[in-house]
Amino acid sequence: MKKINEIDWDNYSEKVNSVYPSEMLIRFYNKFLYSINNPKVLEIGCGVGRNTLYLSKMSNNVTSIDISPLAISKTNSLLKNNKTIAKTLCVKVQDFEFKKYDAVIDVSSLQHISHSSFCKIIPKIYEALNQGGAFLSITKHPTDYIQAFGNALSFREKMYDEHFDKLTNPCTINFLSKEDILQTYKSFSNLEINTEKWTYDNGKKINSHWIIWAQKK
Repeated sequence: MKKINEIDWDNYSEKVNSVYPSEMLIRFYNKFLYSINNPKVLEIGCGVGRNTLYLSKMSNNVTSIDISPLAISKTNSLLKNNKTIAKTLCVKVQDFEFKKYDAVIDVSSLQHISHSSFCKIIPKIYEALNQGGAFLSITKHPTDYIQAFGNALSFREKMYDEHFDKLTNPCTINFLSKEDILQTYKSFSNLEINTEKWTYDNGKKINSHWIIWAQKK
């Protein structure tokens, strides 16, 4: 199996210049973090910094990680240009040493690690959350139209070797079922599972994601 590395994600980061945060992140922040003074937040897979920028405007206690050196560089430039601060680290989430956080954010990042790694990371995130801390994860739903393409690595995982529509670099995607989510998140006392779907290309294609809010009571 081909391993996806920082070079692939550097190639992706070179083509992306997003600055507007995820709408779901804003909703999540307003529900779980708005009343906390200067919350401690970890963002997994920050990309070029669009969500880090939003978080850094709300708190000066943000840590963002990514596998791509270029992504981290572009995030740092975005923060500097907007006169905000965050701690940024170039590291694989599998190698990251978790501390304690009021929230952990995953916007379409953990979907790109293997299912076995995913099953190890979620318990680490749970342990890293403070009491009452919350986790946001946005990840591909099996009804997304790209699930029908790519090369199967298992019944959950697909490998995309070349540019494919909105995928601009080689990557793997882990398509979770609802049963996978319920099993992996079983330690969380408060779990909300929703979906977000929309069409594009004149209704010919569907983008589909799980929106997961999990809280540690």
